Amino acid sequence: MRTVDVAASRARVWEIVSDYEGAPAWMPVREVVRRRRGTPHPDGVGALRTVRGSGLVVEEEIVAFEAGRRLAWRLMRGAPVRDHEGEIALEGVPCGTRVHWRVRFRARIPGTGPLLAVALSRAVDASLSGLRALAETGAPATGRGKLRRAGSDPSVRESMAEPTVVPDIPSLKNFVGQQLGTSDWVEVTQEQIDAFAGATGDRQWIHVDVERARRESPFGSTIAHGYLTLSLAPVLLPQIVRVNGVRLGVNYGVEKMRLPAPVPAGSRVRVKAELKDVRDMPGGGARATYALAFEVEGGSKPACVADVIFVYYP
Repeated sequence: MRTVDVAASRARVWEIVSDYEGAPAWMPVREVVRRRRGTPHPDGVGALRTVRGSGLVVEEEIVAFEAGRRLAWRLMRGAPVRDHEGEIALEGVPCGTRVHWRVRFRARIPGTGPLLAVALSRAVDASLSGLRALAETGAPATGRGKLRRAGSDPSVRESMAEPTVVPDIPSLKNFVGQQLGTSDWVEVTQEQIDAFAGATGDRQWIHVDVERARRESPFGSTIAHGYLTLSLAPVLLPQIVRVNGVRLGVNYGVEKMRLPAPVPAGSRVRVKAELKDVRDMPGGGARATYALAFEVEGGSKPACVADVIFVYYP
């Protein structure tokens, strides 16, 4: 659960969180559209909303709507999780309003739960920071193409460019050989490294023993597993490219992976992508190979370079 105190009335905070289509003003999403009315309020129980983010489109159903107090929803489709449920609860306090945000889910792919939990926590932290700024000042903290930095730091990150949009699967071939863009920076924390070690069983001291790494490691600190860096691709690549008309996307594999430089705990990385090759698949699908280069902020050479392959099905 995440909690934040907002110096605004509960009525004001509720006005913001219950205005679904106004969510891009304070959440790291691009659009929220109500697809079905709820009861007794149009945005009440039973309402269905579509949420569009960076390369991700999900549908949520409202399951609780207690005016001024509590809003809850469940994910219907569109994300690599199951049994996802979220709740925002408002509590009146002397300074204004205390906002509690709870999320629970199960990962569809075994072993990915810890990484998904970190990603969800960052999204919630960014949303709570944006909610507080909007409620207290009336000025949006986020906007289309801009994300507020997660965590306690209220500074705003540099604007993130819109992803390259491929109109449909057959059009992928028109983008072969093109540099598609660069993702936003993302911090690789010791918490993520420990979670990855727990999921994979790779607990070598250079990754998880902070004190020993400080004393003995040539890197001067713990470092991320190379495969942890690579595993950020499905999270960061949708910030760079979006292929429309895709019913299902599958990670097909990796070619020519190298790890030229370490990723110290606490550093920030981003990825650059080029569409290297596209091959037709039966049924109108396509196999796309992306050349990825993961950069470490302030580093002189990439931390990871790899050709990753995704298969898209219409």
